[in-house]
Amino acid sequence: IANKYGLACLCHEKPFAGLNGNGKHNNWSLNTKEGINMYAPGKNVKDQEMFIANVACVARAIQKHGDLIRLAVATPSNDHRLGGHEAPPAIMSCYLGEALTQHCQKVAEGGLLAGYEAREASPIDTGNPVVTKVARAAEDRNRTAPFPWCGNRFEFRAVGGSQNASWPMTMLNAAVADTMGELADAIEGGKGVRQAVQAMMKEGLKAVFVGDCYSKEWQEEAVNNRGLLNLRDTAQALKLLSSDKNKKLFSKLKIFEPEEVDCRTALMREHYTNTLSCEARALSKMINTGVIPALGQDLNQQHPMLLGERVKKYQQVATASEKLQADMKQLETIEDLAAQVDFCANTLKATMAEVRAASDEAEELCNYKLWPYPTYAEMLFEHQGDYVAPPQPATTTN
Repeated sequence: IANKYGLACLCHEKPFAGLNGNGKHNNWSLNTKEGINMYAPGKNVKDQEMFIANVACVARAIQKHGDLIRLAVATPSNDHRLGGHEAPPAIMSCYLGEALTQHCQKVAEGGLLAGYEAREASPIDTGNPVVTKVARAAEDRNRTAPFPWCGNRFEFRAVGGSQNASWPMTMLNAAVADTMGELADAIEGGKGVRQAVQAMMKEGLKAVFVGDCYSKEWQEEAVNNRGLLNLRDTAQALKLLSSDKNKKLFSKLKIFEPEEVDCRTALMREHYTNTLSCEARALSKMINTGVIPALGQDLNQQHPMLLGERVKKYQQVATASEKLQADMKQLETIEDLAAQVDFCANTLKATMAEVRAASDEAEELCNYKLWPYPTYAEMLFEHQGDYVAPPQPATTTN
């Protein structure tokens, strides 16, 4: 489709800084073998109790295995997007809506499981009498939450645009399968259903939040008071994939053997390092073979009295580029995969950002005819000036 219209299809989560990127919203739910949706509230006591029990399992899964859920969406390119006010932050939490959250809090305090009924929401009227009215969600969908409930399903909103959804779904299914087993074990061990769900809900509510997940207050609350993890980037998340907890979980569910988890960790680390290395080499080449020669030409064309800050700003580009090349050489000397990831995350990315910032400032001063790459203005707005009105049909007069 993109080629047909002379466009390029970019799956990178954040190809242009300052512009919205792209990601996947994975709608997820579970049905019984009879076809009953476990995440639909239900109209009778039995169905409502099943619904709340399953909500407790999901909340507990996010609280217990937040590291795995975060790992599921950890990629070098998705790091540019998560938390950027267009995608969820790195803290994994579950949004249930105010009414359902209040009911779950009552359950955690010992209240009845049944009793929550989705409010009747008026359907969306499109204004077209031919089009059927569209059902409206029972609860507001918090767009800042990584994992909101949407009336009869959950939506995993942090999956990257370039990702295959199988890995995030595997991690999510594993986490929920574990907590379902935990609930079943408690009941089979002698606890009543209500007491078992109450205990699980009490833990799971630590990962339930109905406010603004972008806010600094929530980040402090989540980490300091609720014990949730704030794994800000892929490098931090990868350190937990091979933990004893995760190896036991994968082995119990027959997903991975411990050795396979270690192999998966190594592959993800290698992918992260290779990606950042490729980006650094591409940036270095763009600066050294495109930007710096253009800046040199611009200096030669300027009258000495009109140079202004050009010499200073252009020199900053060259200095930052030299620093980037030095970092790339240093990376080649590091043999340990984990150390390579840490260096890329904490040193190489920072230097790449310095190069970008210096280049952006230089671009503001350089003759635009000499600049070697498309500017934001050209990419976003130039086509608006090339619009040609389609020919109008000839009119006839009597």
